[in-house]
Amino acid sequence: MMGARIPPDWAKEIEAIALGEGCSTAEVCRRAMGQFLGKRGKARATIESRLRRLEKQLAALIAQNLEGD
Repeated sequence: MMGARIPPDWAKEIEAIALGEGCSTAEVCRRAMGQFLGKRGKARATIESRLRRLEKQLAALIAQNLEGD
């Protein structure tokens, strides 16, 4: 386990994010550190995979539309 001192304004921002996300301040800090360290969760990988698939579908639809003009 680690601890860190942060400026009071950061603490307020973290608390606001946690409240808005419906999670703990510890979870917000874990997510932030994970992003900083380049860690990717399974959910993020799934979202990125879906985004790539949707981008390909969009490109195909645009190409079809351009061919129809």
